[in-house]
Amino acid sequence: MTQSTNPSPPARQPPPQSSRRTWRVVIGLLMVVHLALGVHCASRFSVTHDEYWHLPAGLSVLKTGRFDAENLNPPLSRAWSALPLAMLGVRLGEPAAPNDSTALGDHFLIENLDRYHEFYAYARFMNLVWSALTGLVIAAWGRELFGEGAAVVSAALWFLCPVVLSNAVLVTPDLCTAFFFVTTTYAAWRFAREPTGRRALAVGVLLGLAQLSKFTCVVLYPMVFVEWIVVRCRGRLEPVAWRRSAGQWLAALVVSLFVLNAGYLFRGTGQPLNSYQFASGTLKTIAAAVRPIDGVWVPAPRDYVAGFDRQRSIMEVLHPVYLDGELWVGGGFRDYYFWACAYKWPHAIQALVLTALTSCLLTRVAWRHWRAYAALLLPAALMVGIASASHMQLGIRYILPAFPLVYLFAGHVGAW
Repeated sequence: MTQSTNPSPPARQPPPQSSRRTWRVVIGLLMVVHLALGVHCASRFSVTHDEYWHLPAGLSVLKTGRFDAENLNPPLSRAWSALPLAMLGVRLGEPAAPNDSTALGDHFLIENLDRYHEFYAYARFMNLVWSALTGLVIAAWGRELFGEGAAVVSAALWFLCPVVLSNAVLVTPDLCTAFFFVTTTYAAWRFAREPTGRRALAVGVLLGLAQLSKFTCVVLYPMVFVEWIVVRCRGRLEPVAWRRSAGQWLAALVVSLFVLNAGYLFRGTGQPLNSYQFASGTLKTIAAAVRPIDGVWVPAPRDYVAGFDRQRSIMEVLHPVYLDGELWVGGGFRDYYFWACAYKWPHAIQALVLTALTSCLLTRVAWRHWRAYAALLLPAALMVGIASASHMQLGIRYILPAFPLVYLFAGHVGAW
């Protein structure tokens, strides 16, 4: 049995031109409402805990070209948010020791006390761009999967979600991560449907950019390959197809590593593994497992590896977690994010998600689309599962990258 040349469901008939115009207008209006609410909130909210050091860390990258002012997160989203400040010549204040986030934030506050909130508003406006782009990707993918009605429902769930809005107006990496998480998954889905060199290149670029948004996105490497198998493979592949697919995936991997290293200006790329002194149990275990070849070069920037190690060491420490008035210090609550969604999602969103799940499980028609559902729900489930297993459950934003995929899945009821 050979691989089908088109493993995806038959393409939908293109809607009339007037219908396409109406669809674009509706999506545009939803985005305008989202941005208007976002600008209002960004201008009024006080500076939150993590923003206090995220913004000066991003400004430090743009002004100094160094990545060790605070390496707990990759530089992309923070540097993007700080771009207006760099153009305005905003000062950082006195230098702070590497990874002293409190001093970094303190010095920035003292230096810019008279326009402090104004500068944060500018940075928050930049973060809204990620949220708007995510909504457009949801609309485009939803339209390809289930039609225009489903795309409108999915986009409305994203653009009008209070959880999304409250995080979109903060200078944190979460919205940038959500954008690259869903966009990379979308690119992998398109690549699986029609494997071409151009689409493999797109997957590689987006994979690399995702690593520059948040360390959590490392899970996308195995995830996009699993998605490719789910969507693409319907039988035994011929040797020629295997070789072509292997070459395309190798190219995507190489491109992603190039983009990742370019994001760190190739600083410390290719240093041997035995030159690192790891603090986290995760990387210590990996280093011990490959000790016979620990002189191998690491194909990632030194600041990325050091930041990943520091992030993992913090996540491995037991943190106090609160839920329903109960304190837990032994590893967190396994159902923490279930209750977070139960408390924070509006009832309309909960009803749509439950309706979509019910239709997926009980209707015969839904089983024809199981590959599309799997492409959406497997990455979302992986993100929620990793967050649920973590000791550091400090808010619903840790599973925010799963929201676009869940909303795409729930949006299929709009096709009715």
